[in-house]
Amino acid sequence: AVDRVPVIMAGGTKMAAVAAVIKFLREDALDNVVVGTTRWIIEDRSSDLRGLISQVAEVPIAAAVLDFSRSSIEGLRFYERGYVKEGVGAGGSSIAAMIASGGLVDSSRILSKVEEDYASLKAKGYVE
Repeated sequence: AVDRVPVIMAGGTKMAAVAAVIKFLREDALDNVVVGTTRWIIEDRSSDLRGLISQVAEVPIAAAVLDFSRSSIEGLRFYERGYVKEGVGAGGSSIAAMIASGGLVDSSRILSKVEEDYASLKAKGYVE
């Protein structure tokens, strides 16, 4: 796929290890790759995504600037306080949605959808 379309690797600092494996297998495959993350990972002082990636290759890093500070769900507001870490592809999938929608999907729309999905899961008894 990397030869035909740009690739967003998402999953936080783990993507440094993935990039190292890709470089070992085929170094030029990283020419069309970007690591997508969230600003929470970039701002996390205990994480050095930039440093880890730079040790492997010159792969650009894009960060989705998500903001859960005004969420009605306390657990989501914990992201803003640094209590919750992610690295499950939230940044990469958010960036892909923003690009694919031509800007129709933004941080506030993502928060709204996350809250909607949370309410649905809560109604089904999957979360408290």
